[in-house]
Amino acid sequence: MEKQSHPEQLDAIYSMISRGQQSVRMDPHTLLIWGGAGGFLAIFTDLLITDARFPERWSQALAVFLLVGGVLTTAGLFDYRFTRRLRWRQDRTLSFVQRQLTKVWWILMGLGVLMSVATMFYGGGYMIFAAWIFLVGLALVIHGLFSEQPLEWYGASMMLASVLLLALGADYQLTQWFAAALFGAGMPLLGLILRYQPQMRRLVALSALVGWGLLVCLMAEAGYQMTRVSFDSQAEPIRLADFAVDQARGEQIVSLPVGSPVPLYLTWEGNLLQSSELEPIPLRLSQPLEILMRDGVPEGHYRIGGGEWKEISYNFRVPRLTIQALIDKETGPRIDTSLRVEIGE
Repeated sequence: MEKQSHPEQLDAIYSMISRGQQSVRMDPHTLLIWGGAGGFLAIFTDLLITDARFPERWSQALAVFLLVGGVLTTAGLFDYRFTRRLRWRQDRTLSFVQRQLTKVWWILMGLGVLMSVATMFYGGGYMIFAAWIFLVGLALVIHGLFSEQPLEWYGASMMLASVLLLALGADYQLTQWFAAALFGAGMPLLGLILRYQPQMRRLVALSALVGWGLLVCLMAEAGYQMTRVSFDSQAEPIRLADFAVDQARGEQIVSLPVGSPVPLYLTWEGNLLQSSELEPIPLRLSQPLEILMRDGVPEGHYRIGGGEWKEISYNFRVPRLTIQALIDKETGPRIDTSLRVEIGE
């Protein structure tokens, strides 16, 4: 074994220290792979997993687990393989910090899958896209703590955007398209920005961040507008009495004025309590409502007070549900329930 000279030994030590101090970099292909997977899931999950295909909650949860978990696992394997191949071509190895950050990323993605499955049983699906945006932003922030790349700024922007979407009560479809634009286009574009980031001045880098955010917002708004419900119906609104007399086939619009009775029939099933007879709960409209009918059946779209047509499946929320069990001395046990239902206008 040939003995190294002192200068060669010093050079080897310096090279080892230099490699150990190098910041961790996120490669463009990583953002492209994970972003493409996220964009695909944001757009196609609701199209593939429907109540018609999976009528039971457990079957929907299993389908979500297999689809989301399978796509993200595939993305992770591709990313790991491409990253190792790139490091091999660069005559480098994956650093210890890089491997640990990869584990953190996988843990956060697994948490997102668990959260998506949990919404099938416990609700909260309205906020699922905002939650995914927050998780990915958190992953970028953690990665940015060990990198000279400005990943913290982009990750923090994503986390802030997710909070604003929930705080402002954005439509479900808008949050869906924002997630699709952010993952499918924003993350690959971020990889391109990071490639030229070292040559950018601070003002240019800040402008790139602002432009990136504006582009994502514009793409999300464009997708949202393209899929919004827009009707050019020639049907004239008719009263409920006229609809009851002549239920013609085709498209009709039934107009319900303020104060119209809408009885609610509630069926209660459970291991402890169940309803024996359906007693209607008297409800009345507080605003005028128009319902689109097709062949005598509600088609799923409505508008309030002559506003825009909306789809009920994306605009029905229950922000508050309070249940209190009491025992009255005169009437015996009873359950007091307070429910707030919001239907988008």
